[in-house]
Amino acid sequence: MCITEDKLMESYGKATPRERFRLIYKNYSIFPQLVDCYETGLFNRILFEVEYNRRKKNDDDLGVRIQTSHRSDPTAAKAIEHIMIRDAIEECNFSGNILKETDTPEKHKHDILTIHMMRREIGKTMICTTNCILTTARIDAKSKFNTIFFKNCIDNSEICKIIVVWGITTMNNYEFLEKLGFSSNEAKVYGTLIKHKVLNGYEIAKLSGVARSLVYEVINRLVAKGAVIRIDGEPNFYKPIEYQDLIRSIKEENEKNIACAERELQQLATENADVDYVMNIVGEEKYVAKAKELIDSAQAEISLSIWREPFEVLRSNIENAISRGVKVYIFTFESILVEGATVYSYNINDASTLFPYRRTTIIIDGGECLVGEEGDCNVCAHTRNHSVVSLATDEIVLNVFWNKLIEKENLLSKGCSGADFLQAIHNLAERYGITDEMTKNLLVYNFQKEKTQNGKKR
Repeated sequence: MCITEDKLMESYGKATPRERFRLIYKNYSIFPQLVDCYETGLFNRILFEVEYNRRKKNDDDLGVRIQTSHRSDPTAAKAIEHIMIRDAIEECNFSGNILKETDTPEKHKHDILTIHMMRREIGKTMICTTNCILTTARIDAKSKFNTIFFKNCIDNSEICKIIVVWGITTMNNYEFLEKLGFSSNEAKVYGTLIKHKVLNGYEIAKLSGVARSLVYEVINRLVAKGAVIRIDGEPNFYKPIEYQDLIRSIKEENEKNIACAERELQQLATENADVDYVMNIVGEEKYVAKAKELIDSAQAEISLSIWREPFEVLRSNIENAISRGVKVYIFTFESILVEGATVYSYNINDASTLFPYRRTTIIIDGGECLVGEEGDCNVCAHTRNHSVVSLATDEIVLNVFWNKLIEKENLLSKGCSGADFLQAIHNLAERYGITDEMTKNLLVYNFQKEKTQNGKKR
């Protein structure tokens, strides 16, 4: 007695690979038809449950269906339901939550996945058999089957039988069309039409293996895509466009889409290009790693405001950048010697006592900076934000300006002390009528001056 589609579905979903193969083998002559029948029945069952449950819910709401001012389109709603159910079954697409409105959504999901597994395994097995027909080596056939199922699940005699039978009834495989954007059923319908030229809907369903409940939706999608032409009549017939025209159309459409995507992505990439993040970097180890990474990435220019100790940590990376032809500009309060770099320094011998914090600023190619201060928290900031990079650059430029002005005025000697530096700043400010309130830098220096003086008093 032949197995029913319900019994086949139940058995297949629970079976091992060996058992699944034997189910295909024993029912080879009707296996695809059984799957199609179950798929059609599942589609109708889901549709019925959705419609019934919705009607029941509407009847239960306040006991009366309330008429609103909004007009509904029952035909459109029905079409949408059909599409959602089709997508769920054909594409395993459960995103529309259509199954949640059924009585047993999890069972339906399981059945849909089982259907896909059945189609995949019978398709692969038949393709394997077709390939085996082209060779006389039966051992080759066995090895091919064993790549689909477990080793030693069938013997050579069964292989020989299956080759003879399935060699006559081999299914067409249209996976190559799926790679061009066709769904599985669209590929089957178009491939069938290319092979048979002109068919009606019933014939397409019969020859392609697409369930009759779905075939007209699939055909209409292909007509909308321009892949199939409808010939009006009683019944309607359908013919494919020539495959050369199809390939050319797909190629042109893809090229157009790629060009459009390229333009749009370029626009998105350049939009607000100056706006960027400010990222905190916590910990000395991470700071040093980031500083080295930035210095190593420099292409044209590096500007630094740095102290001797952190400079020595980064020295080899800076020297490597110089050897690559990168221009390096350094501002420092201490004495730093590095060949090939332009150094602006006050050469203060006790600079560590001058400031309560020691800030390091690294600017890469005028578009990226790393700023941080030594201390207990040791938090640094990395950014490509144009405004922040400009502020960091301005600070270094201002420090260089003060350094060159003091040098020109001959206000400091090499190896000067912190107290000498503060006095020079004070004298220069008085000479040009600059008060502490006029510049933040001078306020900082004034703070340092007071701190130093207080320290001397103690």
